Amino acid sequence: MTSITGVNNNEFQLTRGKELNQKAGVDKTCDFVKEAIEFGNGLPDIRTTGQCLEALKQAGFEDIWAKDLTEESPLPWYLPFDSSQFSLSSFRVTTVGRFVTRNMLMALEYVGLVPKGSQRVQAFLEKGADGLLEAGR
Repeated sequence: MTSITGVNNNEFQLTRGKELNQKAGVDKTCDFVKEAIEFGNGLPDIRTTGQCLEALKQAGFEDIWAKDLTEESPLPWYLPFDSSQFSLSSFRVTTVGRFVTRNMLMALEYVGLVPKGSQRVQAFLEKGADGLLEAGR
């Protein structure tokens, strides 16, 4: 079975895409990454940069300078979430690193050194990181 992942943060296009997928009978094999990014990063709804700048202008702010710094970067913006590029600083995003973190939090919660629910927050943040990585790829 084929699986298609669509990456988009435009609500109209997402809605239209879902409608077209349903009509074509492929809606069960499509997974839109937007939800994982929004949920895992605690965002109510993702807006485009243009929409954010327009909202700021409508609120009375002046746009002095706006630039997407990722366009000129030699490194992809999602690199901190990518476990395929191993380094000591990226250990935390590997399967082993996540396992260690999850179990360390479980132990620390048990002895009361971190608040109850810390492990759930870690899982929540993992989902956001996974969504960001998928969107970047």
